[in-house]
Parts: sequence; structure tokens; C-alpha cells
Amino acid sequence: MPEAPIDPLLAAFGAGLLDPAATPADIFHGPGAAARFALYRGNLTAHWQRGLAGAFPVLCQQVGDEFFRDLARAYGRQVPSASGDLDQLGAGLADFLRDFPPVAAYPWFPALARLEWAVHQAARAADGVPVRATDLARLGAEQLDTLSLALGPATALLAEDWTVARLWLTHQPGSASPLAAAIRRPSPILVHRPRWRVEVRPLGQGEFAALTALTSPAPLGAALERGLEADARFDPGAALARWLTDRLLEHPS
Repeated sequence: MPEAPIDPLLAAFGAGLLDPAATPADIFHGPGAAARFALYRGNLTAHWQRGLAGAFPVLCQQVGDEFFRDLARAYGRQVPSASGDLDQLGAGLADFLRDFPPVAAYPWFPALARLEWAVHQAARAADGVPVRATDLARLGAEQLDTLSLALGPATALLAEDWTVARLWLTHQPGSASPLAAAIRRPSPILVHRPRWRVEVRPLGQGEFAALTALTSPAPLGAALERGLEADARFDPGAALARWLTDRLLEHPS
């Protein structure tokens, strides 16, 4: 069924909201048109700001409310939303920040935005069906070695060049760590939701390599070997026990 044509007035109204150079006279006529149109523009900016602040609270704390409002306005005008769901508004923010001149002095902001977006997505992901330790206890060594496993839907792996996981953790309620800026250093990160709350954990290179291998997908034995290849200090037994406790692993669908 063909889509209905867009009403020219509505199209002009929508374009005018995004174009600060547009004048109300192009769309409306009569006294007070400019003030009324300014209210619409202000409400749209407020929606953008609230939507983004909900997904990127640490970034908002880093730059302050006033700057974040200007950032939200610039982002909303330059990056059209691909969804009617306000929760999906920030999907392109990390890429936007990479080329946004006012934050050029803060090169870790895109990495922080990627981390916060992964947290936001994990909080809204479907519940998985995690593998239990008792499930694996029934298997022999050869069966374990060739077992195919996957990461749950509320899990994400990030390989960043900045210590944004540490930065994120220091901004969480109840954190006893002093606030600090991000440091440039290879920083593998795990984002997961073991139960009802999303958690962020910096990873060693070995554990990151092993978990990444599981997404290839590689069987469990090969994934653990990749971890050892990446870091001789990687402990496969301890890592597997931790993954089961954290409810990271599922049987592939």
C-alpha cells in the first residue's frame, strides 16, 4: 500500500523546527507567530535533552546541564531519529561526538557515550535463559571442550582506548572512589545485567579475548585457549566460574 503524501504544512512545520534560520512567517501568519513557534522549538529541545540525559547521565555530569542542553539541540538537529521511541534517540551520539568541535578537547567522550549506550541497551534487553553450573557438571571433558555457548542479550563487549569504565564507575551512586578523568590506555569492558541491575566491569585482555571468541562463535575449549594466548595469566577455570555466577552464558538459539 503506498504511503500517504505528507501535508505540505506539516512538512514545513517539521523542517522549521529543525532549522533555526526558518522564520514563522514562512509557516504561520498573524501576531504572536514567532513566540508560539519558539515554544515548539523549546519543547523539542527539552525532549531531546531529557531523552539523552536518561541514557547518558555520566556524560551529562561531565559537561553540565547547560552545555548538555546545547549538545542535545545540536545532535537533534543534525542526526535525524530513526525511531519513534525516545529511548532510541541516542543511538548515534558516540559517532556525533567524534566530530563535534566543542568537545574536541575531551577525546574520551565518544568512548564514554558508547559505554553509556551499551548500559542503556542492556537495561532494556530481554531476559535470557542462562546456563547453570549444574548444566555443565553433567558433561564430560570432551563435551565441555566442544560445547557451543553464546552471550546473553543483556551483554556487550567493548574495546576502548580510554579508561571510561573506571570513569563510569566513579560516577555511580555510593561509589567510594574519587572522581577522575579518563586515561588513554587499551581498556576492554564488559557490560552485563546479571539480574535486575546493569553492571560494568573492566576486563583483562585474556578474559576479553575468550568472551569475544564465544561470539565468533567458537566452542568453549577454543575460546578459553584464545584467552590464554592473549594473556598467559588468564585463569580459564576461574573465568568460567565467574561467567556462570554472572549469568553471562546461554545456549545458542
